[in-house]
Amino acid sequence: IKQATIYIGLNDSETGKQIHDTDKYISILKNVCRSYHVPFSMNQLQGGYFHEDGRYVEENRSYRRYSSKQQKAPTPKCICFYNGQEDKEDRLVLRLSDAFDTEVPADIEVNVTMININYGHNSELMKGCRPLEDYAKFVESVRIHRKKVVTLEEAVDAAISELESDSSIKAFLMAHKAEVKFMCITEYDEERTIAEFREEGKEEGRAEGLEEGRAEGGLDMLVNLVKKGLLTLTQAADEAHMTVPEFQAQMGAQA
Repeated sequence: IKQATIYIGLNDSETGKQIHDTDKYISILKNVCRSYHVPFSMNQLQGGYFHEDGRYVEENRSYRRYSSKQQKAPTPKCICFYNGQEDKEDRLVLRLSDAFDTEVPADIEVNVTMININYGHNSELMKGCRPLEDYAKFVESVRIHRKKVVTLEEAVDAAISELESDSSIKAFLMAHKAEVKFMCITEYDEERTIAEFREEGKEEGRAEGLEEGRAEGGLDMLVNLVKKGLLTLTQAADEAHMTVPEFQAQMGAQA
């Protein structure tokens, strides 16, 4: 096994400041390594360097490990987007303590602001972010077409075609249609699974039967995507948690 070390600076070369969130870069790097089947380990470092014009730039602010004085830290803000199908307020504060099973005061609390990004919600936010508004329209369109008893793949195709020609995300969705369909299929199954788990009073045997049915439906979708050339055998096998030969055997059984 050959080992290579790659250092990636996240600061913009012009401003010397980091533009995008570190977690975003980490996610991209993980996906790249996974797609090329490359084993990896990753560390986030702090330090600084001298720019070409002589400026000294810190990649991340350093903190003293040991100090008698309180060290200042950035104020954390926790935000999550919601685009589920349940009717929710435009904004809602979710508290970690709501999940605690006793009324004893906790020593820790986390507040997360949930922002509803379904179409028709948070109009001011949507007006200020065209890509987010277009995405909300796209998701709503997929759901509308899905109710017409068309396949999820057909619903995605129709929703993309209905986006305005100057849509800020249409070109991206067209260029990555296979990934978009795969994402929609995955999210759709997750929503259905969550909804079914929330139902109470079901017998255990019936719940297991529903789970098996969902698994088979997901496998059928993966096989269909491979046959249409929208997914590779490797991608489909990974998602189905199978080896490539095992997945090929499933395809043969459905032929």
